[in-house]
Amino acid sequence: MRLLQALVIGIGLAGAATAQNNQNLFEIYPGATTYTLRQTAGSNEESFLEVPGGAYTGVGDDGTICKGGAVRVVSQDQNGCTLEQYYLVARNPNPANTPPGPAGGAAGIRWQTGFLPFPTNTTCAGAAFIITVTFGGLPPTVPCEGNWFLGIGFTPPNGPVFPADGQSVHGADYVAGTAGDNPRASAPPIHWGGVGGLPGGPATFLSDVLAERIGLRTAGHILNMGALNPANTRQAAGTVNFGAGGIYPDVSGAPRSDGLNVRVTAAQYPAGASIVFLSSGPGIPGGVPVGGITGRFWLNPGVLFPLGVMTLSATGVGTLVAAPPASLSPSLVGAVLSVQGIDLNATFTAITLTNRGDWNL
Repeated sequence: MRLLQALVIGIGLAGAATAQNNQNLFEIYPGATTYTLRQTAGSNEESFLEVPGGAYTGVGDDGTICKGGAVRVVSQDQNGCTLEQYYLVARNPNPANTPPGPAGGAAGIRWQTGFLPFPTNTTCAGAAFIITVTFGGLPPTVPCEGNWFLGIGFTPPNGPVFPADGQSVHGADYVAGTAGDNPRASAPPIHWGGVGGLPGGPATFLSDVLAERIGLRTAGHILNMGALNPANTRQAAGTVNFGAGGIYPDVSGAPRSDGLNVRVTAAQYPAGASIVFLSSGPGIPGGVPVGGITGRFWLNPGVLFPLGVMTLSATGVGTLVAAPPASLSPSLVGAVLSVQGIDLNATFTAITLTNRGDWNL
């Protein structure tokens, strides 16, 4: 079950993320929002973005562990005159993925923050904020391989029940509304929600077809897979989808033949470059450290092709067209294509590997 509410147009900022260990943002988001949501009108609950292990490997990799320095989430309060509180939480997957989704209860929690106050505002109307929570001390770790879940926990509204009051999180629905995500029709869900309070939180979770706007900030260089459907109207015209639509494009030719794109975020390497390699098949478990290079190599070394080179902007972001729309054969349906970037700084004196990304065609 989910409860939906219209979006607040203006979005404020709360917190900052400039430290060395959180310069790059990893999120799975198409760039268009459908609604703000929570699971219930007035209960304790948690809401998660699933990071599928079959899509992303080595997010936040420093060559030894994978970690993040901050979490960024777009969250909304329906009534700014009643103070809400929330917490951030990461969960491991259910053992053996039975049933699929996050592991419930206290044993499933990988890490969580204490209760945090929603940013104050001067109006009793609804207000949305881009909230960045930076961790002190040792950055929390995330799994380098396999599924993991990044989420936010809500308490009951501090006033009338939702949607009159209460906190929620922005999301991009696969099909509902006129704006949102746009994966192929058979794409699996990457959102999970459950009801239950701390300690322990929810015992079970239900999935839904949307991408939640929450992400991990990390020192690791980030690669996102994207897809472009020229007929798509759920994002701005000509916009590449780096949400679920980027993981699960439609190349069947009926009804679509999406193009494939790559985006690299490497804030530490302004005006640098990224060499992107294409592979297929499983990589070496645990990744391969490479001397003198930050990060690990996650691709299958037996099937390896240079895909292209992108120039990074002054903010360290670059994009590459891997395949234009209508260029891929429908015979690729069911295949998995993998990519990873080798990033170089502007003087070619430092090299960092991005995470691995997998298009599930």
